[in-house]
Amino acid sequence: MDNYNRKQYKFDKTMPLAVVGYNFDDGIFVGGGIDIKNYNFRDSSFHQLIGKMSFQTGAFAITYKGLISSISQRFNLELNANISAPRSVDNYFGPGNETEKFFDSKRYYSVRYRYAWINPALRNQVNKSLSYSFGAFYQYYQATDTVNRFIAKLYPEVLSKLAFIGHNYTGLNTDLTFDTRNHKALPQRGIFWKTSATGFYSIKDDGKYFVKLQSDLSFYLSFRKDPRFVLAAPVGGTTNIGDYEFYPPYFSREEKPILGGISGNNPIWPGEPPSFL
Repeated sequence: MDNYNRKQYKFDKTMPLAVVGYNFDDGIFVGGGIDIKNYNFRDSSFHQLIGKMSFQTGAFAITYKGLISSISQRFNLELNANISAPRSVDNYFGPGNETEKFFDSKRYYSVRYRYAWINPALRNQVNKSLSYSFGAFYQYYQATDTVNRFIAKLYPEVLSKLAFIGHNYTGLNTDLTFDTRNHKALPQRGIFWKTSATGFYSIKDDGKYFVKLQSDLSFYLSFRKDPRFVLAAPVGGTTNIGDYEFYPPYFSREEKPILGGISGNNPIWPGEPPSFL
């Protein structure tokens, strides 16, 4: 601790962010935000706030990620939040891994919804590659504008009326992460493996209680120091224990719904599920 290192000191940084992207379901989306990094002697804090909007669907999302280091001898504090409203869109093709698509209409299988996720958690970095976290969360979800959509046809045989009201969940979540990637954003080699458990408890009596177990594993392989090609092999899966409404199973991650309508009690995907804006 007493050794002098002139490169150890870092200046505080505040940077604007610009986001432009495209995917099949949302079309072109644009956004912006701010990235703040504050460095102190023993503890530092990092904050990132991004807002995005899709021109095609009118969906709007705000995402916040924060980190306060060394709040105790072993743990850092992580803060994650996501709000998607008022016209966020996802796809739903029904429960199960072997559902059939009867129409080519993308609009027919779309589900509009409002969504919020807030999750403070404590993380312990055991070593360079291994870490674990545990925290508490709040989640809100409500499907909207279901008239003349596929999801409306499932009522009441498959889905009850409770599936279409607003749900407020709270609970605890934990994860174990193994990460040997040489670069977080553009990895060329290494492994990323994250396994998580999330327990959902309905704040009101209009929801159900369940536990979601999930694991995502990605391999990255290259054969040169500065490769032109990188082989990537991601795979993931999840299972739900207990009763649940239609929407939680096809969330690949708690804080961010995925596209594609993966659903069922034990969905498996042979790749990194695309992220919603």
